[in-house]
Amino acid sequence: MKKTFLPLARLCLYAICLLVLPTACKKVDDHSTMVLSQPWLADYYTQLSGSRLAPITWTYPSTLLVDDTAVLIGKLFPYSPGTRIMIGDAEAKIIDTAQFAQNYTTYTPQGKLDAVRFLITKEMGVGNNRPVTITANGITIHGPAINIRRTATGAGRTDTTLWVDEIAQWKPDNMNDYTSKGNYLALQLSNDNGGNIYFSNRLAIQAVNNGHSSTLLKSGDIVHEDKGSDFKIGQIFGSAVTFEGNALFFSAEVTDNPADEKTAYIFRLCKMDLATKTVTTINRTLVARGFAADETGAPFQGSISQLKVVALTLHTDINDNLYYTNAYAPGSSTGNHQGWYQGLCAGTPTYESFNCILLISRLDASGKVHGLMYYDLGYGATGFPVFSGNYLPDPSGKSVYGYFTTTYVRYDMLQYNVEDDDKGALFNTYGDTYIFHSYEDNPLYKKLSGNGFITDPYAPQINPVLQLTDGTMLVSSNSSLASYDLRNKIQFCYAGTEIGLDAPPAEQNKKTGLAKWVDFTGVTLIGQDKTGAVYYCSGISDYDNGITFYKMYPKKK
Repeated sequence: MKKTFLPLARLCLYAICLLVLPTACKKVDDHSTMVLSQPWLADYYTQLSGSRLAPITWTYPSTLLVDDTAVLIGKLFPYSPGTRIMIGDAEAKIIDTAQFAQNYTTYTPQGKLDAVRFLITKEMGVGNNRPVTITANGITIHGPAINIRRTATGAGRTDTTLWVDEIAQWKPDNMNDYTSKGNYLALQLSNDNGGNIYFSNRLAIQAVNNGHSSTLLKSGDIVHEDKGSDFKIGQIFGSAVTFEGNALFFSAEVTDNPADEKTAYIFRLCKMDLATKTVTTINRTLVARGFAADETGAPFQGSISQLKVVALTLHTDINDNLYYTNAYAPGSSTGNHQGWYQGLCAGTPTYESFNCILLISRLDASGKVHGLMYYDLGYGATGFPVFSGNYLPDPSGKSVYGYFTTTYVRYDMLQYNVEDDDKGALFNTYGDTYIFHSYEDNPLYKKLSGNGFITDPYAPQINPVLQLTDGTMLVSSNSSLASYDLRNKIQFCYAGTEIGLDAPPAEQNKKTGLAKWVDFTGVTLIGQDKTGAVYYCSGISDYDNGITFYKMYPKKK
């Protein structure tokens, strides 16, 4: 039995192996096919030679800006049917592709790697941890999430590479029209994500593009709006470009109907398409020229077309929401609005209209207005009380800062949380003690202690404070620029010398060049572009030389 059992057992074993072998080979083949057809993403890639694109040093991106060109490398199968690359909420539209040799050793040939380029769009969603998914050959994988920003953030410390360039100058041909009334050459200034600057005064709206200035609108122009009606520009009360740079909001007193003009001032809030120059009226409001039936001016929020609005102090955020101060003067049987109109027409920032509503408002993309803060001048309004119609916008759209005081001498900053629709902190910008972070090695220029800053909504200097995209405040302080973190009570020198925040050294007297030696005395801060570069100007009341515009940015060696 023993001798005959072993050959039979071996025979059975051989038979089983013959049956199993084809199945096992098929599983190996299927697994190999799956491995070769499965997409995957590389973490980094380096190729110093051997390609027309070399040298290449690439790392998987962690943070990107809207409109950046992104690159992903791996096995991506960009030309296979059904391949999709999803970033956040939108599919990436591939611009071009390339293939690179793999630079690691495997037991079996793996083929070349795919590189794809595509634009980061706002439709993908702005924020942290935007998901990345690749679908190819019916298989979906998830890559490391990325952060998408609308703008670059600062270094959080003094950047010694900051450089200042002069980018444009502007002086009006009709200077006598400004000097005769004492009007500033610029009252409102804004820039888009590409650094194009737009500014307005009572007589015109100007654009600065690629170093050249041009007039978009001026007093006396006939505007043909998209709905078919024409109107004539009188005085301009504000302007603001969208961050995308595709549209410009403006507010103006106009004439458009002889019957209305006899008894009322006429105001329009409009939006101009900057590509086509098409103008759309968002709101048209009449204000009685003389005594009229008493009214409150309500409603104060809702559909913009249904409200009574005289829009001043226009600003936009990165989401293209519009902020403005509504200075509508309700009808009054005891007041004829002459004083209100005179204050409204002042061509300097030291005046503010009274006998009116002063309601800081936000207009969203759907056309709905929400009241945020108001200066109580005897009319019921909505929002939180402040003591000026002036305000400081947050480019991110998260907050608005109003001015609050109990003495009418020094003003604190009241934060309004737009996202939470609630009042935030009250910051005593002058009285609080700030910890100064010094990054200066030379004791001749080193500042040892921090200090606050004075905020005055009626100061003759326009825009001495600018909120940056990282949430800090940039402040023109003597001859240098200071950065303030209000919440954490931290201050550092953003540009110029540290001691220039108190008293400048003689050598800090330049207009351009390395920012440390630039004299920033009395500058008007405008805004930041998507790279984080800061734009500012000087000379808004300089009738002899006009306005000079500057760009400050990191200049790496």
